[in-house]
Amino acid sequence: MARNGGIIGPTIVPTLSSVNGGDKITTFTSSGTFTVSANNGPKAVHYLVVGGGGNAGSGQNPNNRLTGAGGGGAGGFRTSFPGGTALTIPGSTPVTVGDSASNSTFGPITSTSGGFGADNTTSNGASTGSPGGSGGGGGKYDNGGNPGGSGNAGSFPSPEGNRGGNVSAGGLNSPGTKGASGGGGGAGAVGGDVTWHPSNAVAGNGGNGTANSISGGSVTYAGGGGGVAGVANCGPYVYGSGGSGGGGGASSRAGAAGTDGLGGGASGAAGPSPGSPMTNVGGSGIVIARETDCVYESSGVWTLEDVLFYRSENTWGD
Repeated sequence: MARNGGIIGPTIVPTLSSVNGGDKITTFTSSGTFTVSANNGPKAVHYLVVGGGGNAGSGQNPNNRLTGAGGGGAGGFRTSFPGGTALTIPGSTPVTVGDSASNSTFGPITSTSGGFGADNTTSNGASTGSPGGSGGGGGKYDNGGNPGGSGNAGSFPSPEGNRGGNVSAGGLNSPGTKGASGGGGGAGAVGGDVTWHPSNAVAGNGGNGTANSISGGSVTYAGGGGGVAGVANCGPYVYGSGGSGGGGGASSRAGAAGTDGLGGGASGAAGPSPGSPMTNVGGSGIVIARETDCVYESSGVWTLEDVLFYRSENTWGD
């Protein structure tokens, strides 16, 4: 005899949805509040949190000798899915989705924004890439090369990103007239390193991002921006490619933005002409929550008694 108010027939119970294994997925592309589902109860909540991608320099060197800039670092990438330690959220928690160069948060989880991609310059010590979730790429300066910024600025046990690309002077100390720019770091790889060359400008590629399937399909997040380098204001200009996962890859002196919703770092720029719009800003981040075993299907004919019972068990599918 089933719990169906005296009607004789097979036992009917709610079943987990076959979509994403019954997990409920909530995606935030702007800040808000996450509230657990009524039928989730104390079940685990997995997360993916990506910070805003780093911006990059304009490459507008005052003396017009070394134009260009390193790529911006990707926003920090942190996730518990799959196989990590999920959160237990009793009710609700605030969510911050970082814009360019801003942190993202999900309750106690913070992912750091990407580091700034350094301008090329002939001033000693002025063009180191900035640290971030992933670091910005370095640029060439007088009397030597310069490093990219460090990654994992949050000092997390599982690193949120990688360093930006380093610029080596190749043993030469002349300022020369050729630029050299490192790529921004990505969640999955360091930014491209380069060695300054006396005969041609060089630019590193952005580091690749990391793929994750918390959203129900594989998506790559947090790619670094490509470096851009030139020879004074007359060119030619060299453009590093953006890393997979939204890293900016420029095709013009104005640079390129990182992709919004992926936390991609911006590409460098190469001293755009006066009045030209700057487009090299980091992409916004993203926050995704995945609640386990909470999407139930309740097909069939039910009595009110059964509905009340399964609601009390937090297994009724609305």
